[in-house]
Amino acid sequence: MDGILKIICAPIGNLGDLTFRIKEELSKSKIIITEDTVKTLYLLKFLNIKYKTIKIIFCPTARENQKIKVIEKYLFMGMDVYFMTAAGSPCISDPGAKLIRSIIDFGFQIRIFPGPTAVITALLGAGFLANRFIFLGFIAKKGLKRRRVLLSVRDFIGVIIIYESAFRVRKSLQEFYEFFGLRRVVVGRELTKTFETFHRGFLGEQLDPVFKERGECVILINQPLVRM
Repeated sequence: MDGILKIICAPIGNLGDLTFRIKEELSKSKIIITEDTVKTLYLLKFLNIKYKTIKIIFCPTARENQKIKVIEKYLFMGMDVYFMTAAGSPCISDPGAKLIRSIIDFGFQIRIFPGPTAVITALLGAGFLANRFIFLGFIAKKGLKRRRVLLSVRDFIGVIIIYESAFRVRKSLQEFYEFFGLRRVVVGRELTKTFETFHRGFLGEQLDPVFKERGECVILINQPLVRM
């Protein structure tokens, strides 16, 4: 019987967010493919999992194609392979898409072990109606590519979610105001971590609390509103 590729979602900041099911699975692992070996080892130590018998293979985005055949070899041998990124859910602005697609195309089974992702965490904390949203991830920093992406969502009726560097947030918010006009906006910063903060307000105005250029950020732009 062939092995199964098991997709593991790692905590995005607070290790306590790891599910009991994932802990149980990782305790059985023999092969882990990971974007960050240091963080994976730290996670295994946190869970008191004996990692010296586990083969941990480094697999950043640039090496996904190279590792596909390695994974296939183990799966053909009947061994389960665990794939995880440094934080959050694979494929969502993280490695995994090519690798998982190839394994599916070869006819192997995959199994998902869900966990945290900054997209949903930020959406829950924004206080916006979440039945329709569009996730853009990290968009081009400037130029025609960036403009095309923003144009494609300007008329979207729902929440627009964008990942952004803390050092670019203020500049991006001003640009979004010029592009989208008056809309409610929330910036989620350092989600699930010690200094988690939600900065709320309107595009074109100062947020409350005042935004600090630190940490990892998610920008959420709501659909057009008339301020009461």
